[in-house]
Amino acid sequence: MAVARHAFWRAVRSGILIPALLLSLFGFSADVRSGENFDGNWQISIFGAPGHCQFGYRMKMTIDNGNVLYRGRQVSPHAIYVSTAGAVTLRLGTGKYTVVGTGAIDARRGQGRWTAEGFRCTGWWRAVRQ
Repeated sequence: MAVARHAFWRAVRSGILIPALLLSLFGFSADVRSGENFDGNWQISIFGAPGHCQFGYRMKMTIDNGNVLYRGRQVSPHAIYVSTAGAVTLRLGTGKYTVVGTGAIDARRGQGRWTAEGFRCTGWWRAVRQ
């Protein structure tokens, strides 16, 4: 388990974990759209709980016509989904290295929690519309 924790920490510190998880989930069609209520650019801050998973990471995402985009590419709604009411669900990765999260956004901001059981890590996220 110590090796998995070390790998998690190294991936987070190098800034590749979250983008790598997102990039691995592109290419799915979005049959269900979250609506246009939340369209715009968003600054996402992701934090790990204090201890071996403590980190902070910021990234930009866009919601366009109800679809979540990262670096201009659509993210699968199975990975990150925003409902028309603003409920957010996350499911990134596969197997024991899956990150699962929930939360909500409104017209200007949002927040939620995530867990990565395979890494024995938890944390939270915040979003601010730009």
